[in-house]
Amino acid sequence: MRNTLLTTILVLFILSSGLFTILSNSSVLASNLVQDSWNTMTPMKQARGLLGVVAAEGKIYAIGGSLATVALRNKSDYMATNECYDPTSNTWVTLTSMPTPRHGFAIATYDGKIYCIGGYGYNESSLIRSSELGINEVYDIAADSWSTKTALPVSGGSLQAQVVEGKIFVIDQLNGTLFMYDPVTDFWTAKTNLPSWGRGLVSAVVDNKIIIKGTFYYSLTEHGVSNDRKVLIYDPKTDTFSEANAGVEVVAHTSAAGATFGLYGSPKLYVFYGGLVTSTLVYDPVTDVWSAISAMPDDRFSFGVAVVDDVFYVIGGFPDLGGAPLSVNERYVPADYRGTLPSETGSSLDNRILVGALVGTVVAVAVAVPLALFQKQRQKEIKKKSDI
Repeated sequence: MRNTLLTTILVLFILSSGLFTILSNSSVLASNLVQDSWNTMTPMKQARGLLGVVAAEGKIYAIGGSLATVALRNKSDYMATNECYDPTSNTWVTLTSMPTPRHGFAIATYDGKIYCIGGYGYNESSLIRSSELGINEVYDIAADSWSTKTALPVSGGSLQAQVVEGKIFVIDQLNGTLFMYDPVTDFWTAKTNLPSWGRGLVSAVVDNKIIIKGTFYYSLTEHGVSNDRKVLIYDPKTDTFSEANAGVEVVAHTSAAGATFGLYGSPKLYVFYGGLVTSTLVYDPVTDVWSAISAMPDDRFSFGVAVVDDVFYVIGGFPDLGGAPLSVNERYVPADYRGTLPSETGSSLDNRILVGALVGTVVAVAVAVPLALFQKQRQKEIKKKSDI
C-alpha cells in the first residue's frame, strides 16, 4: 500500500510539472512567430518630443526633450527628465534628471555611461528663447549621477552621435561638421566634414561604419532648390566618406534610425519616418538594397529610436505642429527576428522549469495528504475488524 502511495505521488508530480512546462514553453514558440509587426508597450511617464533615446545594458533611456514644437518656447518647455525602460518587465522608472534641460542634443552610450552633447537650451535674451549648446553632460548608470566633461568644440543643435570602437562621433547636420570624442582621455578631435550640410539626416552604425541618410544641400543660398538625396558611409579608420544607394524618397516631417546587430542575419539599417506620411525603410549594406516594411501605427514626428537585441522601440514625439507631446512607446519586431520577446513569454526557461517543479510538488502534496489520511483510517478499520 505504501509503494502504491509513493507511485501515485510521483506520477502526479511528473504529470503536473511537465504539463506546466509544456504550456509555458508553447508561449515562447508562439512569440517567435511575431515578425514585421508593431505592438504598443507601456508609455513613458513624461510625454515629450525632441528627446534623446539610447539603449544601454539591455535597457532604454529617454532623456531631456521638449513639451513644445514651435521655436518660441517657455523655459518650462525644456525638459531634463531621465526615464529608464526595461523591455523585460515592460516598465518605466524615473531617474536623476539631466543637469541642463534641453532638446536636439546628441546622445550615445559607452562603458556604462550615457553622453548627452550639445543641443538647444533656454535663452532668456534670445528672440526665439533658444540657443545652441556645446555642453557635454555624462550620466553614470550604476551611480545614477551626472558629471560634466569637456564640451563640444562648437555649439550645435540637431546633433547625432554614434559610437565606433570606443570613440563617439558627433554629427552636426546643419553645419556638416564631424567631431570625434574619446571618453577615456576626454578629448575632442575634428574629423573630415560631411560633403555638404543637410536636413533630416539620420544615422546608425553597421559593421563599424556610420551610415548617414538624408537630403544634402550644396550651399545655404540654394536651400530648397539645389539639393541631393544621399546615403553616405563614413569609415572612421580612414576618415573618409563613400556613397551608397540612396533608395526611394520619403516626404516626411521627421525620421530616426537604428541598426540591428546581426543576431539573426546580416546587420541592417532601419529608418522610421513620421509626420505627413508614416513609412519604414530597411537597408541591407551587403546587397545595397532598400526595402519598405511595416510603418509605425501612430503617425508622429520628433521621436526617438532605440534597439535592444535587434528589436526596435520608437518613443515619444508630437502628433502634429503645435500638438501636445506624446508618451507613446511602440515596439517593432523585424521580419528576420528569431529571438524570444521577454514581455510576451514571461519567465525564462530555467524559471519555468523551477515553477513547474513547484506546481508539481503542490499538486502532489494536495492529493497525497488526503490519500495518506484515507489509507491510515482504512488500516485502523481493518485492524479493528480483525481484533473482533
